[in-house]
Formats: sequence, structure tokens, C-alpha cells
Amino acid sequence: TNTNQTPRGSVDILREMEDATAVKILSLMKPDIVGAIFEEMSHSVGTDNALPRRAALLSEKLRLMKAKSSGPS
Repeated sequence: TNTNQTPRGSVDILREMEDATAVKILSLMKPDIVGAIFEEMSHSVGTDNALPRRAALLSEKLRLMKAKSSGPS
């Protein structure tokens, strides 16, 4: 995502990606940008709440990825 990309635009792009790809991309972003994207996802209203649930899932996968990479080798 370039510096001009809005959180809403990023959500639209992430929506089309597989979880593993989305997590890899999110892991390369600054935490404040990732936070803004997750906030946008959590505020997305739909009949099935798919985006808020996906934000939670991606957040957990991102946390686990970072924990694994910073753990003992």
C-alpha cells in the first residue's frame, strides 16, 4: 500500500486477498497504518459482520506471526 492509500481503499484490496497474503502484507506496514485499517474494517457494517470478524482473524494471525518470528530460534 502506498502512502496515499486510504484505510478504506486498503480494506477493499485486503477483502480480495487470501488470509496468508494479507497477513504478510500487513506485517510489513507500520502499526498505526494497520490499526487504521483494522478500525475501518471493524466499523464496516454488513448483514453478516464479515469484515469485523475478518479484522479480528487477521489481527490474531498477525500477532501469532510476529510472536513466532521474535521467539527463540
